[in-house]
Amino acid sequence: MRYAQIVMGLKDCGKSTYCLLISKYAESKGRKMRIVNLDARTPSVVYDQPIADVRDVITISEVEEAERLSPGTGAGFELTLTYVLDHPEWLFDAIGEVKDGDYIIFDCPGESEYHVHLKTMKVFAAMLVVKNFRTCGVFVRDSRSAINGYNFIASCLTPLTSYVNLSIPHVNLMMKVDLLTDEEKSRLQLFINSDVKDVLRYENSKHRSATDNSLLEGYQELAKICSTAASILEGHNFVRKKYFPIDTRDDNSLKGFLGILDDVMGITED
Repeated sequence: MRYAQIVMGLKDCGKSTYCLLISKYAESKGRKMRIVNLDARTPSVVYDQPIADVRDVITISEVEEAERLSPGTGAGFELTLTYVLDHPEWLFDAIGEVKDGDYIIFDCPGESEYHVHLKTMKVFAAMLVVKNFRTCGVFVRDSRSAINGYNFIASCLTPLTSYVNLSIPHVNLMMKVDLLTDEEKSRLQLFINSDVKDVLRYENSKHRSATDNSLLEGYQELAKICSTAASILEGHNFVRKKYFPIDTRDDNSLKGFLGILDDVMGITED
């Protein structure tokens, strides 16, 4: 059995940094994780030379031209993934012969809206399963965008949609926690540990009692939308409960997250 992480999330949320950190931590524990870069638009990557880099076969100008011709459709992302699906030998020749215990991290473009809606990503995930990979989606969020209760609720919807679309286990990750204040870290942890309806009540009460016009503006409409989102999420608590905050300065948080991934994919010490 081989193993794979499909790392997804918005642009600049910390996906590539996560790939570097988790692979280096695993290496320090005697485990080898190799990285494949699937983002043709990135000018550089923070990790060492990936075993396969889609920029070798798709140029930035090709991606930009595709997006210029079909703006807002994910054409650049579609171009990249379509090439991989049409030329699987490019990918699997780079990965090499099948070895039990192989562990590959796929670093995807920062266009999560396309991951969750387009069929190409679902086909890609299915291809890995066919190739004997036990696969897990890692959905990365910038923790600074989730310290507001309404934003936190919204942040749970995209990974839920991704889970439904890709039909693979998902674990959700909060990066850049080390950039939060202690008060913000406590609030984020409170949101993660609380029922989603309680997060909604907390944010509603804060806005109702506010004297700042910036908090009052649009409050009722936003509260109504988030109430609907909370109702959806109530039936899928695993999305919120599997949010895990990582402090890049703390190896224990990397250890804990790797343990969660191992549990999800059924990896034992043997």
